[in-house]
Amino acid sequence: TNVDSLQGKFGHHVVLLAQKADDPTPPGTVYDCSKMTNFEPFAIPLNAIPAGYGTALPSGKKLIIQFHYLNAGELPLLVRDVIRLKKMPVADVQKWMSVYATNEVGFEVPPRAADHKVSFDCTLPVDVELLAFGGHMHEWGSKFKAELGEANGPMTELYTVSKWTADYRDSPPISLFQSAPKQLKKDTVLRTTCEWNNDTDRALTFPEEMCATFGLVAGVMDPVVCTVG
Repeated sequence: TNVDSLQGKFGHHVVLLAQKADDPTPPGTVYDCSKMTNFEPFAIPLNAIPAGYGTALPSGKKLIIQFHYLNAGELPLLVRDVIRLKKMPVADVQKWMSVYATNEVGFEVPPRAADHKVSFDCTLPVDVELLAFGGHMHEWGSKFKAELGEANGPMTELYTVSKWTADYRDSPPISLFQSAPKQLKKDTVLRTTCEWNNDTDRALTFPEEMCATFGLVAGVMDPVVCTVG
């Protein structure tokens, strides 16, 4: 029903992923995060799940903990990250839920660029209920916006952070819709717009900077993921 995550100082994130397909690698295998092409998000630690909602964990599904640290010091860090799953009987599940995530990986923010803007669209493949939604950029972010609408039609605001701060890299604002989930129909377009102020002499690209969304949706058993670029 939920996921608790614990991370040490200088932690950027710890998330729970799942293997997309069968993988012969044994438990305990350590992966380079830049080569994690066969994984998908499994659960987001939000601690705000309505009663009766559950995420399916089939027998034999391989889970992977991805953890990321930013070490600003000169010495190595010894860290211990923990993820705890809260379980419930399948008979008590009133509605299935899963992760929603979009990601733009092909952008480039030019050196010394102010208010550089990138937008990308993702289309929902199925009907869903939106339970929670948030945005993700790093410390050069200045503004974040997400809108909903139809292809080639008008858009309505879903989520806006008019002044992004470096703190939001690790703890962004999150919009919750648990008491009144948003009903999103198949073919609904989510438009994500990120703006950055690059005060460096180098171009910023993924994954040093990011432009992504994350959330929880109900009515599906599998993650709804869109990656562009």
